[in-house]
Amino acid sequence: MSPPFHSILHSSSTPLCPHLPLSPQTKQKEQTNPSALSAHNTRNGPSEFTVTGSLKKWDIRPSLHKIAVPTLLLNGRYDEAQDEVVEPYFRAIGKVKWYRFAESSHMPQLEEREEFMKVVVGFLLG
Repeated sequence: MSPPFHSILHSSSTPLCPHLPLSPQTKQKEQTNPSALSAHNTRNGPSEFTVTGSLKKWDIRPSLHKIAVPTLLLNGRYDEAQDEVVEPYFRAIGKVKWYRFAESSHMPQLEEREEFMKVVVGFLLG
């Protein structure tokens, strides 16, 4: 098993952010908002790795060419959304920038906060 997936499967924090423990705010949000888990399970199903919910057959890619505003795509080296997942969006959207964080999984705003802020602010001001 490759290291990123090993980290995801064996993490005591969260599958989307295996490098960091959950913050108290995130833990509290998860504990006090059971409808968020219910909504996730409706969309994705109970597993992060096999989608069985309502998103299973949903595909936005045929409509991406309609996006006419500047768009920033972000992913991380250890993200579920690997480069081959992001690339079709990058190719189909007209005004698009794509940034891949070197040491992040799915939550670069926490894992590489300084770099994340630099990238997002640069995009918004750019």
